[in-house]
Amino acid sequence: MKRRIDLSQEYEVYRFKQGIKLVKREDHAKFTNNPFYHHTGYTLASMQALPIPIYFLNASGEGQEVNEAVLIQCGIDSKKDAYGKSIKHFATQETAIRALYNTKQVIEAARPQFFDEDVIYTDRGIIQSLAVKVPWYGEDNQIIGIVGYSMTLGQQSLAESLSKIQSLNILGCSANSASNELTKVYLSQREKECLQLYTQGKTAKQCAKILNISYRTFENYIQNIKSKLNVTSKSELILLANQYD
Repeated sequence: MKRRIDLSQEYEVYRFKQGIKLVKREDHAKFTNNPFYHHTGYTLASMQALPIPIYFLNASGEGQEVNEAVLIQCGIDSKKDAYGKSIKHFATQETAIRALYNTKQVIEAARPQFFDEDVIYTDRGIIQSLAVKVPWYGEDNQIIGIVGYSMTLGQQSLAESLSKIQSLNILGCSANSASNELTKVYLSQREKECLQLYTQGKTAKQCAKILNISYRTFENYIQNIKSKLNVTSKSELILLANQYD
């Protein structure tokens, strides 16, 4: 039987290397002036209270802790029902394997990464999301899993959700780099409109309807923007779009 990671105590959330580490409240003072630890300003409880799905997974992709938003998204009755289960318990095999592979990538790379995760739940249909997965360090300063933050397309404002994630100060200079990249590129007014709608978290079909253009035309605009910005994935594009003013 795998040992359960104890998250029952009060923890402060610190940025450590390119991930996060939970520090017990009584040990908080020991890390205050440590240059290798940067306090995010959050406790575990206040981070879990953010209005976006947040989940802790061990190295095998099994749930260790989830917040209320995850329970709602996955249709789970309680945190107890989520513990020890991976996405394979709630989604189709194909989409679950992709999500678990993404988790493995983050652990191996030891840095935060963005992913397009279109998960088909067995009883809730497809949920399209942009996921941010961050290495989770244990007491021995080794990676023990990941912390995931999910932003659901068509249901949440990506700008607002990403702002909440950035407030944790776990993405390093990614946002500034994105902003600098955009200042070098000219976008037409229509391309700016496409980016703005993507930032709001709408799906491609929703965006096309609002702009009164065909889905294929909208996709062509998106492809042109990707080429200009030298990105290949939807997640990279949305991250850049959120920085565009």
